[in-house]
Amino acid sequence: MKKLISRIIVALLFLFSFITPCLADFQPDSSRWIWIDSNDTSGFWYDSKTISVKQENGRNIVSMWILSYNNTPEESVDKTLYNVDVTRKTISFSEIHEYDMQGNIIGSSYYNEFDNTESSVIPDTVGEEFYDIANGYISHRM
Repeated sequence: MKKLISRIIVALLFLFSFITPCLADFQPDSSRWIWIDSNDTSGFWYDSKTISVKQENGRNIVSMWILSYNNTPEESVDKTLYNVDVTRKTISFSEIHEYDMQGNIIGSSYYNEFDNTESSVIPDTVGEEFYDIANGYISHRM
């Protein structure tokens, strides 16, 4: 009986993992963008094709593009290049590009190491989810 209940729970969890991303209004190319999290006003995906890791001064830094859908009256999509320092548990960003829903660029911003965009990973935030993805990526590669 316990095995049957365990199997049912695992099957339901598996099904819900596919249903949850489908609740968002906006869906990017699923062969490239992997769903992270969403709510009523925003959704987040990371680009599985460009995620990379580099070692810098003994630290593991994962670079990953994050797509953010903004479900506001002026709907838009942001693509942000995040740098997750897994060793120090910090996140920074180096580029942000905002697009309208037709794919036209609205604006871009570029940052360097002197712009101080780095912040600590805050528990129970989407930033912590970015960190978990980066940490899992490093663990999988090593």
